[in-house]
Amino acid sequence: MASRNRIAPILFLLLFMAVGLVPLVMGIREVQLARESLSWPTVEGRIVRSGVRSEQRTSRDDNGNQRTTTYYYADLSYDYAVDGRPLTGTRLTLSEGQSGSEADAKTTAERYPVDATVDVAYDPNAPDQSVLEPGKWGGATFLLIFGGVFVGVPGLMLWGVIRGSKATSEDKQAKEKIEACTLHGTVFKERVLEWEPGSRVHLHRDHETLITIVVGSVVCGLIFGIFVGLIPAGIFFFSRFGIMFVVKAYLVASATITVVFGTWFGIEHRRRDTVIDWGFHTVRAQVGWHARQYAFNQIESLTYRSPPKASSNDVDGKRTARIELMLAGRRYILLEAEVTCQQAAFLRYRLLPILDALSEHLGVPWSEQELKPLFARTDAASKSYTGEDRELVEAIKKVNGRVVHRDNQVEEVDLSEIKGTNGIVEIVSQIASLQRLHIKGKGITDEAVRYLRRLSDLRTLDLENTSLTDDGVGSLRDLEQLECLSLKGTRISSAALRRIADLPALEELDLAYTAIDDQALLYLSECENLDHLDLTGTKVTPLAINRLQQQLPKCSIVVNQRDADK
Repeated sequence: MASRNRIAPILFLLLFMAVGLVPLVMGIREVQLARESLSWPTVEGRIVRSGVRSEQRTSRDDNGNQRTTTYYYADLSYDYAVDGRPLTGTRLTLSEGQSGSEADAKTTAERYPVDATVDVAYDPNAPDQSVLEPGKWGGATFLLIFGGVFVGVPGLMLWGVIRGSKATSEDKQAKEKIEACTLHGTVFKERVLEWEPGSRVHLHRDHETLITIVVGSVVCGLIFGIFVGLIPAGIFFFSRFGIMFVVKAYLVASATITVVFGTWFGIEHRRRDTVIDWGFHTVRAQVGWHARQYAFNQIESLTYRSPPKASSNDVDGKRTARIELMLAGRRYILLEAEVTCQQAAFLRYRLLPILDALSEHLGVPWSEQELKPLFARTDAASKSYTGEDRELVEAIKKVNGRVVHRDNQVEEVDLSEIKGTNGIVEIVSQIASLQRLHIKGKGITDEAVRYLRRLSDLRTLDLENTSLTDDGVGSLRDLEQLECLSLKGTRISSAALRRIADLPALEELDLAYTAIDDQALLYLSECENLDHLDLTGTKVTPLAINRLQQQLPKCSIVVNQRDADK
């Protein structure tokens, strides 16, 4: 199936390459002919005509309006003789084309005034084929660039697609790299070379490869060059500038964008290396080629930058979380991870062991701040909601609930800051498009949870500190899309887990401070997709936890902060 899925992109890339192959071959052929003309014999000739010739071509746009475009050429004619045979030539170079403007054509003509004596290079096999400037192939430049881009960039992508379809040892290396970047069940951008808080911690992030920077920059330049260069230049094309002006404007804009984007991307993705050594009480932080060393007493703060809350512009995309150190007024990234909205719901629980271990051994308390996105939007979009269920949204807002929507579809409701009631949940359950729901409070009972069976698209459900019992948990088995579930602090027992163990999409489960015991883990062993489980404050024994860990080796199990640090 995987190979079949690659057929469409391969054919698409081959189509692009075929489009670029024609001008590329034409350009290469013109260059070859121009180089051959360097070895042609020359004779003395005389200019008999020198001026500017223009051609007007008429076309119609999509609205039927007639447009006239003028093309300018240097109009030259010269006489020469080969073996006593008089001949006349008109070509300046072998790859001639229209000039970009009338001024360019005039400049060329002025270099060859009438009656001027010139050297004429001619083809010995066809003396009537001649040029005044042998070896020049400037007219082929556009063909080479256009063809090279349309063949080269898709060619690199095609190479990547085909190469990725082969099962090689690199697949194993990629897997090992992911494992090297995994810490407490979270995959970071950094490789964890050493992780022994209190002794030595070594974190390393490689810089982006040169081919990634080059290909990304070229593609960015070609795409955005259309808007920055081609479209504005096209406006002038219909006045007094020629087609070459449009081409040059596009190429200049594309080249500028390519250089700027490549420079920014390279700087932003420089190599990072951080070593925390408790033996020497130092922190060595390297960004790019520049490295600094700090003493522990220069550590000002340890901060967890939590992912920004989902908004209307990023609910489907990945969000970033970071652990940062402030050293003598400079901020350094220790660990950085990209997670989906569903994974972000319980990310903090996963990072607690990391943060607590660093805080304890560095002697610096850690704080939490939300990471602001680069292009943050305001909440104005939420106020302009115009969907069919806007009355329900307004009712939720009146009780200080938070609503996130996209394309007039409500995707998240957060009631965790208010005392929830069964009536509020009944209102929320009428929003069929809801994907994420956060509710708290002892006023939420089994009756409220039964309303949630209507939400077939629900993916994240937070029922922390509610009055939910085993009977209410049974209502959750209909939520087949559920990926993240928090039952922290509820009244459930081990029997409740039997009712939700067969949820097909469940990935993260928080059972902290509930009355479950070892029996619960027997049910959870059937959850093959489970990758995070919080058992803090429960009666589960270490023996049962070890048994479950063997059955679910990919699952990160948190028992309490101290055990997680070990």
